[in-house]
Amino acid sequence: MATLRLLIAVFGVLGSVGLVAICHSDDTPLFPRWLLTLTPAFWLILLRGTGALSYIPAPFGLILAGGSFNLVFLVFFCASTAHVVAFEKQLLLRATATAD
Repeated sequence: MATLRLLIAVFGVLGSVGLVAICHSDDTPLFPRWLLTLTPAFWLILLRGTGALSYIPAPFGLILAGGSFNLVFLVFFCASTAHVVAFEKQLLLRATATAD
């Protein structure tokens, strides 16, 4: 289990570094920089690594501790999907405005 946790942490940090590179790239403005505040690795280290979840009273602490991994990823992917959909709509509006 310790090896699995280490692998999750290593690849989570590598994925976060890749996201930082994408957000700071001038070539593709697909992901905004504010999305970095929702990076799952950051929140998982903050919540689980520091033991902050142990201070939340029962029964909410148990629910959040057990589901924190899924909740963090749910928030991140909902925000990134919503932004990409809005970005595509903006591109479509620009294309139709240019065609007219």
